[in-house]
Order: sequence, then structure tokens, then C-alpha cells
Amino acid sequence: MKKIIIAAILVALVSPVMAQNAQPAAKAPAAVAPSAPAAPPLASGAEMAQESFGNWDLHCQSSPVHQCSVFQVQTVVQTRQRLLLLEVHAVGNNYEGAVVLPFGLDLKRNVSFQVDDSQPFATLPFETCMPSGCEVPIVFDPKVMAGLRMGTAIKIKVFALNNKEPEKETIFTVPLKNFGQAIDRSVILAK
Repeated sequence: MKKIIIAAILVALVSPVMAQNAQPAAKAPAAVAPSAPAAPPLASGAEMAQESFGNWDLHCQSSPVHQCSVFQVQTVVQTRQRLLLLEVHAVGNNYEGAVVLPFGLDLKRNVSFQVDDSQPFATLPFETCMPSGCEVPIVFDPKVMAGLRMGTAIKIKVFALNNKEPEKETIFTVPLKNFGQAIDRSVILAK
């Protein structure tokens, strides 16, 4: 199911550029005000629903099964090509997801995840590469989710292959503003 959601979200090929040239993709204003009452899941028998929460987007689909996912896409400013995708969806009491990163990274080295300047909450290997980039699956337990809700950014640390300083990390920063609101809405719509 994770592959179906990620495949539905991927929209462009990744350019092998560095994170410093990235910014969150431009988004439309939030479709749901923070104080708006929850709408019935996928109203009127719709098979898909999409909403925006700042830099975070929500995508729900009811085929083949009903699932909602929250994601953020970052693009390269100059080329508008996708650089990074982070996707999260509820699974029981936990949240699963994946990050798709650009080519040109050292796939033998693990990827580390941390909230703001705290200790890393996960250090994980790449799982696979596809035409749009290389994927690292991740699970967020309730403790990590609480940290994400209170934090300002997820820092994703990787190592580039062509880096002149092989031990110097490249850091991708994913802003967390509106993340809690988007993930709460995804849980409501996924019911």
C-alpha cells in the first residue's frame, strides 16, 4: 500500500542537486480552517480528496482501500524539479512513511532523522531506488510524533557521493509548520 501512495504522490523526476537549493513547493491556501468542523470522510462517494495545510498536503483515496497520506514536496528553486518527498500515513497507533531523496547520495551510508537539534530519532538505510529517487521507509512511534508536533523542522542527514569532504553531511530540512493539523485531518478522513 505504501508504494501505491508514494506512486500517486510522485509527479516529477528528481534532479541530483544539493539541499541548499531547495525550498518547499508553493502551495494553495489551506482548504480547511483550523476551527472548521470535520467533514465526513470522502463525502459524496468521492474516490479521492486533497487538501493543503501550508507546506503539507493531504491526499486520500478510497480505491483499492481507503487510505490518507500527508506529504511535503520540496523543489529546486531554479528548475522547479522535485528534490525531496516526505510522506506519512497512520497505521494503528503508529505512523509509517517514506522519504524519497535525489540521486548522487552515498547509498551505503545510513540516513539520519532528527527533530530540530535533538538527538536523531532514527538512522535508517536506503531501501530502493526508482526513476524518481531513492527511498528510505520510516516508522514514527507516538513519542516521535509528539516531538514532530512540537518541533519546527525534521533534519534529514545524508552523505553526497561527490562531496569533497566525504565525512561532511548534507542536511535536508523539512518544515513542520501545520504538520499536526494535516496529520490530525488525515486520521479523521481515514476513518
